[in-house]
Parts: sequence; structure tokens; C-alpha cells
Amino acid sequence: MNKKFIYLGLFFAIVIYLVFPQTWKGYVYPDKSNLSKFIELGEFRSEEECSAAAVNTLRRVSSISAGDYECHRH
Repeated sequence: MNKKFIYLGLFFAIVIYLVFPQTWKGYVYPDKSNLSKFIELGEFRSEEECSAAAVNTLRRVSSISAGDYECHRH
């Protein structure tokens, strides 16, 4: 009986993961010493997509060395 509950719980966890996939949200800080000014990048399907967009944005605003970014699950 206990194995049934474990399998049922695992099944629901997988279904929830597939139905509601995780998204990543990104932010770029052109000046890493002033985190109050930021650019919101939006949502991405993976951390890699978010990081690539953030680095490209830092390049675009000429802040590769002065800026920073963060990507987190949303």
C-alpha cells in the first residue's frame, strides 16, 4: 500500500513538472555597484538562454566589465 502512494506522488510530481515547466527570468545590471538600475530581460526556457541574452545585453550597453546579471527560476 505504501508503494502505491509513493508511485502516485511521483506520478503527480512528473505531471506537474511537464504541465508547468520552469521558466527563467533575467536581469542585467549595467553598473554592478548600483543595483537599483537594471534592465529586465523577460522569461526564458532555460538558464543557458537567459545567460546568453544577459551577456549579449551587457555587450550591447558596453558594460561587460562594469556590469553584472542574474538569472533565476520563475
